[in-house]
Amino acid sequence: MTRSIFSYYDTTPVQPGCGDEVLVPARSCELSLPRQHILAADARSAVRDLSTHLSVRDAAWRAIISRARRDPGLWHPVAIWAAIPTLKWTATRLYRHWGGDLEDLRSEAILAFLQETRAMKLDNRAIGTRLKWSIYTKVRNANAHLYRERPVENIDLTQARPVIPDPQFDIPALAGRRPRSTAATLRAVHGERLGELAQHYGLAARLNHRHDTGSGDAA
Repeated sequence: MTRSIFSYYDTTPVQPGCGDEVLVPARSCELSLPRQHILAADARSAVRDLSTHLSVRDAAWRAIISRARRDPGLWHPVAIWAAIPTLKWTATRLYRHWGGDLEDLRSEAILAFLQETRAMKLDNRAIGTRLKWSIYTKVRNANAHLYRERPVENIDLTQARPVIPDPQFDIPALAGRRPRSTAATLRAVHGERLGELAQHYGLAARLNHRHDTGSGDAA
């Protein structure tokens, strides 16, 4: 059985040639963190673990992305491997809401990630969060033809669908000052879903009728 590209990067360890390379030297970030060197082999956990200080996570992403730009043949696999949990979250979320082919969505997520690593400004804070929502938006836009809610007999079933937790987005340091582009993305995504639900159940037409006839006005 042939494995997909996504499965390959998900399960293949970091190449021996770069697994021992130091991405973030000890005590090189805020608060004299990290306490010890962060190696390429530890990249996946380092960029996602909330117990790791945000400055350290950002430093790890900067190290990975800068190396991928200089030597894509060696470091693109490392970058994709480190980002797999976010790419999996993106593809699975879109698949659950709008259907389509899961492997195609995963491939689109990898492509979007590689595009973002070329365009990302490395002096940004919360690089992981910015990558996550930029990738989500790219994949969503590339598969616009899938953006229809799956018909269900009971709307409560839609609300009961489990959501994959992604702690990387819940960064205390960003509380109250989420990047404008991220907030706009979230509003657009949820606005689309609410609008489609209203249209699907005929609510939009009924609300417009009430507005035109004035039947919703208070006596």
